Amino acid sequence: MNHANSIGDRLREERKRTALSQRVFAESGGVTEKTQVLYEKGERVPDAHYLARIAAIGVDVLYILTGRLNASTLSRDEGDLVGRYREAPDAVRAAALAGLTAGAAPAKYQQNFEGANIGQQVSGNVTAPFTIDMGNTRKKRRGEQKD
Repeated sequence: MNHANSIGDRLREERKRTALSQRVFAESGGVTEKTQVLYEKGERVPDAHYLARIAAIGVDVLYILTGRLNASTLSRDEGDLVGRYREAPDAVRAAALAGLTAGAAPAKYQQNFEGANIGQQVSGNVTAPFTIDMGNTRKKRRGEQKD
């Protein structure tokens, strides 16, 4: 979801996520199609009765009102991902966030884990090619030449 700005935008987004027409969505909420259009345009604000009714068909009312996703309305895959993230050690969380934000994050994105020992950490503008010198920490086996 793109976290639209207004209640009407988020309501439209949720209607599209449920793949319902404005008419069917409006009927589910107990309003007319014209009222649904006005809600989505931001010209009217839905009441609690409407929100309760659309919640019953799987609409994320918390998201519509606040812009924050309700974890209980996540798909099975999304819920599994959130659960695994919460159970993961800090190093795995850092790697997961890096993978998910690659190419989509602002150039100055940085994730901090307070008190965590996650090994090497790169911060700042890392969009250009770069090299990390890990030093020569490999132990030599018998018979190998030194560098």
